[in-house]
Amino acid sequence: MAIIGAAARPTGRALPAAWYHWLFLAATAWLVGGAFLDNWAHAHIATLDTFFTPWHAVMYSGYAACAAVLGVRWLREGSLPDGYGLSLAGCALFAVGGVADLVWHTFFGIERQLAAVLSPSHLWLIVAGGLIITGTVRAARAGADRQAATSG
Repeated sequence: MAIIGAAARPTGRALPAAWYHWLFLAATAWLVGGAFLDNWAHAHIATLDTFFTPWHAVMYSGYAACAAVLGVRWLREGSLPDGYGLSLAGCALFAVGGVADLVWHTFFGIERQLAAVLSPSHLWLIVAGGLIITGTVRAARAGADRQAATSG
């Protein structure tokens, strides 16, 4: 019995697929939580006048966690599980959007209420963030499609 248990373990140092999905889901929850905090700050803090806020720090550190989870896997194995390719593209787009957000806030100030949602840099970050956070959904769909194809 011990031999069977040892043989069932994954070879190498790769993280098992289920753990990888949960790790990425936790990183995306961090990103989404930071985005909600940043949205709240834009709507409720009248004295907000700089890009460098704790709320931006939470959001961008959540992005960094997502990028790290994807990037480390990509660098170590040269591939990502099915469904995460668009998330990696979203990370690249989010990095560009983050720089654009810094430039936008530097030149045009901090927006309030609806204007905060409609700024070009924020729209860019929303689209890029959507690509990032839907990675686990795409991965689950890819796994379900694979199971349906093999069970029939």
